[in-house]
Amino acid sequence: MIVQQLRKRQRSLGSLLAIAAGAILSAGCAHESTTSTIRGDGSWTRKTTYSLADSDEAKGGRKLSLRDVFSPPSGAGWTVVEKKTGEKPPQITVIVSRELRPAETITGDLMVKAGAKKGSTAPRVVNTAAVRPAGPGRWQYTETFHWSGFKPNIAKEMAPLVSPSVKKALPPGFASSANAAQLSVRIERNLWKTLFSPPEPFMLDFYDNLLPITGFSDPDERTGDMSRKLGPGIETALMETFGSRMSRDLRHRTAVRLVEQIAADTSSQAGKGDKMGGGAGKGPGTDSATESFGGMYPVAISITVKLPGRVTETNGIVDELAGEVYWTLYPQSALEQDVTLRATFEANGRQQVGRR
Repeated sequence: MIVQQLRKRQRSLGSLLAIAAGAILSAGCAHESTTSTIRGDGSWTRKTTYSLADSDEAKGGRKLSLRDVFSPPSGAGWTVVEKKTGEKPPQITVIVSRELRPAETITGDLMVKAGAKKGSTAPRVVNTAAVRPAGPGRWQYTETFHWSGFKPNIAKEMAPLVSPSVKKALPPGFASSANAAQLSVRIERNLWKTLFSPPEPFMLDFYDNLLPITGFSDPDERTGDMSRKLGPGIETALMETFGSRMSRDLRHRTAVRLVEQIAADTSSQAGKGDKMGGGAGKGPGTDSATESFGGMYPVAISITVKLPGRVTETNGIVDELAGEVYWTLYPQSALEQDVTLRATFEANGRQQVGRR
């Protein structure tokens, strides 16, 4: 799992940079990961780990319990191990595992709950995973995440990150309030998807490096990352908003300007919760934005599938050396529609993959 080990180290460094910038990510403190090891006959083993820093607090100063965020399964068929590390702050970890038969479905082991209301929490995003036959000698792993209950307004949560920048970046003749509002909504929806969706969400990269810290962060690097991740969606939003009224060359230059403006504005507003998106502004002088998007914590979910043979199609990222496919996502990615991960493979074949 060389690739994943490198990714975990990057996330750890990212969390340190975020703290230095005053943008402490709850996503760096609460995390769940699962590994599904599939055998050639379609049977599989599921192992899921849930972790939370013991010092994390919910709103109002109440200490946050791991089960305020997650719902680790128990009962028949499940092996459950719970422990607390000696780190500072200590990490509370629950590890569950189970053996599954071919075509057997598992539901809810990666459930993430909404923020507590009146002391109680409710499931908000629920998963369903299965390994099913996909033809002679072929199997398909699928895992779907479904949003349940109240759906927040994406535009309202993303507007502080986008609207001010759009108004500044639009060229003369296009910068009316109506145009800015219409374009902002489209960019906000694209930003939401880019921040939270698999296989490689932009959440940590977006909030990391907010402030230039010598030897650790580079504003130009952050702007470049934003250009690669957000640029195509911004150009599409400009096309949908202005059509032939905006030339191709002007559309491209405007997209570049928008990326640069969003990068500059979010950097200058770091630490000002009500300016950083999400359910922010609850704590003066702190960046509460990352504590609630869509009424729930932005919990990083890491999913690895170990396969016994040749991968023929997947929407994940393949580690060919380890024979694995993996995804990272946040529960917020399922807000507008279900998110489905998939990997189809032939048992006992040479490792090869097609991704689409």
